[in-house]
Amino acid sequence: GGTIPHIAPVGWREFLETEWPPPSAGDYDIWVVLDEMNVIPESNESNNEAFRTITVEWPSLIDLRVDSSDIFFDPPSPVDNGTIVNMSATVFNDGSADALDVLVRFYDNVIQPANQIGGDVVIPVIPVGGSEVASVQWTASPPGSHDIWVYVDPLDSIGETNELNNQASAAMHVVSTSPLRPPALTDAALAGAFLQDVLLSWELSPDDANGSVDRYDIFRGASFSAGGSGYVLQGSVQNGTSSYLDAGAGEGDPTSHFYQVCAMDSYNNTSCSSIQAAKFTRPLTKGPNLVSTPLVQSDESIETVLQTVKHDKAWHYDSSSQEWKWHMTSKGYSRGLWNVNHTMGIWVNVTENSNLTVAGIVPAQTTIHLYEGWNLVSFPSFNTTYTVVADLKASVPVERVEAFDQLSMPHFLRVAQDGDVLLAGEAYWVKVSEDTTWVVSIV
Repeated sequence: GGTIPHIAPVGWREFLETEWPPPSAGDYDIWVVLDEMNVIPESNESNNEAFRTITVEWPSLIDLRVDSSDIFFDPPSPVDNGTIVNMSATVFNDGSADALDVLVRFYDNVIQPANQIGGDVVIPVIPVGGSEVASVQWTASPPGSHDIWVYVDPLDSIGETNELNNQASAAMHVVSTSPLRPPALTDAALAGAFLQDVLLSWELSPDDANGSVDRYDIFRGASFSAGGSGYVLQGSVQNGTSSYLDAGAGEGDPTSHFYQVCAMDSYNNTSCSSIQAAKFTRPLTKGPNLVSTPLVQSDESIETVLQTVKHDKAWHYDSSSQEWKWHMTSKGYSRGLWNVNHTMGIWVNVTENSNLTVAGIVPAQTTIHLYEGWNLVSFPSFNTTYTVVADLKASVPVERVEAFDQLSMPHFLRVAQDGDVLLAGEAYWVKVSEDTTWVVSIV
């Protein structure tokens, strides 16, 4: 109620406002009574009361909800690529009013029209405190991980007490029906300010693009194994990554390292590169040394091949032209010896004890052309049982083999015995009776 202080004579009116909170929904007769106690004398006391009926409607108490735990797949995750999956989601109404014509949509990974799975699902009614199931079919593709989203009332056409519980997702993994294809190692190089690191590079697995690859694992061993037996996991990088830095494994680390890179899926299925990379180290002492590089390097310039060796000159005998080729660092002079590949043997005059440290790809097989007479060649293999007589002489018409011996003056050579094992990183003088080819396998 309230009091109007003054109402002027005939023709005037005043207004009185008040607030009233309805206790519940329903119809109410709202009465207005003037001068209820008859304090004011009036000419007509019969027109001091009036009422109007109003209808109070309570706000909607609908609350639709979907949870990740109520999203189901048949068959369950994981499934093969191309599998027909029946997807269903239970939608709850936690409110106090029935929900009518509830729209439900399913999405693959992203809630946007292009990613909708199937068509719109309309649930006619979800009663108070009840639930109903919405279902669609999906052809599982492409391989990889998928977040399946369920969105209830995506157009916000139903007023709710809580609009924040209308979305939920569940994980589905699609497995390629083809075996995981491997990456391909393409390079290994010394890196870092002091060449103390090894940088590996590879081509991604062809399955990286379709999401089947979860990561790449890098395995390392101290001795070569064609299948990577005994190699230890050195590190991992995420899919889409095509390089790995093995810190501290380069120059300064006296151990040789062999690397294999494997593509892995999220279930630890693996496929490893058949090509391997390596870092090879051989210590050299002051004075003449006869050396070779057993790895295929992306940069075969003599400056890169001998970048860790303290030296003043290097020289090589080219048997195809029967001439010597030289490189002299002290004078910036080179007479034909610009590059060194993994088939060549070279003499190096070492000025201080240092390491021949190189990084590159391990050759699976190498063909070396031998010309009648003397040839200065490498042994580009990590086969530790390859001997002069049982293997080399059995393969090519060898008349004589000479190996490096720093104590044999003045030529620093000795005649290799039939039982001597040829070693990676060493070089040899090989005399043959006719032009031929020598095929050297990695093992």
